[in-house]
Amino acid sequence: MHPLIREKGGAYGGGCSVDPSGIVSMYSYRDPNVDKTYTNFERTVQEIIDGNFSDRELAEAKLLAFQKLDKVVEPSLRGLVQFTRGYEQESKMRLRLKALEISRDDLVFVAQKYLMNSIEHNKTSRVVFGSQSADFKTLEDGGWNIFNPIDFLSYSYFDQFNNEE
Repeated sequence: MHPLIREKGGAYGGGCSVDPSGIVSMYSYRDPNVDKTYTNFERTVQEIIDGNFSDRELAEAKLLAFQKLDKVVEPSLRGLVQFTRGYEQESKMRLRLKALEISRDDLVFVAQKYLMNSIEHNKTSRVVFGSQSADFKTLEDGGWNIFNPIDFLSYSYFDQFNNEE
């Protein structure tokens, strides 16, 4: 995904993550080709289904997953995570062991059953944060609906609240 989005597409960066509830997010930032990026997200899922990844890439993905699993948790959050998510050291260890055992076939299965299935049945969400002054024509021509674009990171957006009489 990185070469398509960053190197060819011109985005500053991008990635993929899965949150504890199982929501998969693919993202890019400072991306001048948003419409092409979504196509590249789908292409990436298809590449996984087709098995177009090396054992080394799978091993590197596992290492990245371990980085997130093993990140330092602040002492004040340790109890909160255990309380809200039910994580204990034993369950965390089981998760680590399962992550180590993930095979090519497992990854292909998940990509097909959950990711591509959602894409094919139009059960995905696409969100773009950007500038209100951006040209939306390309996105609108591609079938996007633009709802209430606001340039919330610019100072001018807040001027409307500062001009009270």
